[in-house]
Amino acid sequence: MTTQTENIDHLSYSTCKKIYRKGIDYALGTKLGLIDETYGQAADIGNIIHNLVLGGTFQWTVSPYKDFKSNEAKEWKANQVGAIIKESELEGIKKVAVAIGGHPLAKELIELCDLEQKLEGNIGSVKFVGCADGISKDRKTIFDLKTTAQFDQFKWQAFKNDYDLQASVYSLFGDNCEYFFVVAETVAPFRVQVFGTAQEFIEGGDRKLQKTIDAFDRFRLRPGANDLERISFNVGETQNLNQVEQLGDFS
Repeated sequence: MTTQTENIDHLSYSTCKKIYRKGIDYALGTKLGLIDETYGQAADIGNIIHNLVLGGTFQWTVSPYKDFKSNEAKEWKANQVGAIIKESELEGIKKVAVAIGGHPLAKELIELCDLEQKLEGNIGSVKFVGCADGISKDRKTIFDLKTTAQFDQFKWQAFKNDYDLQASVYSLFGDNCEYFFVVAETVAPFRVQVFGTAQEFIEGGDRKLQKTIDAFDRFRLRPGANDLERISFNVGETQNLNQVEQLGDFS
């Protein structure tokens, strides 16, 4: 269960993404411990790959059982902390890690940068905190490692997945930096590609970021002794029926 607090002392890319996609109350509700979120096996595999390639503290273990139908297997599972993967999944994870290490440009970025670095910055009065997969000592280069089973779709889905927003937030921590994505395929043939981020990509993220900051500023103007009291899940609450959101063709 997430530990509940009363006030938010900083924002992050992940919180900004939730604000942009799900609204301020849902996003801050998760941060304040009102909502528990679960993530799927693909997220666990991505985190394990991060651990193997970049280091980190993500906890995981390989199951000695084919399934968890027996009482013995169920008891073993109940005593585990962190993600559980199968031996067959571990083999694929190792192949991804080898592919990343064998890619010349990915290897160059990993060797150039300090890995898994906690960073802080401000936009006005709002504090931002993040953990960069890699940032060079002069802060001129930042990269993020992405894993995907839809390798060929990455460049088309980057905007939809709000990676432009991520690049915008993390560029705050750099010094007029270049921002890169190292993209690794989690299924055969385990391809790897490095993408840069054009100015228009960053500017698209800047617009999303500004919307989230504006939403956070408006949230802080609500009545309440603290942020926990300001949360309301009455989505789209308005003064009268003439102000409700109208459905239309959003295709």
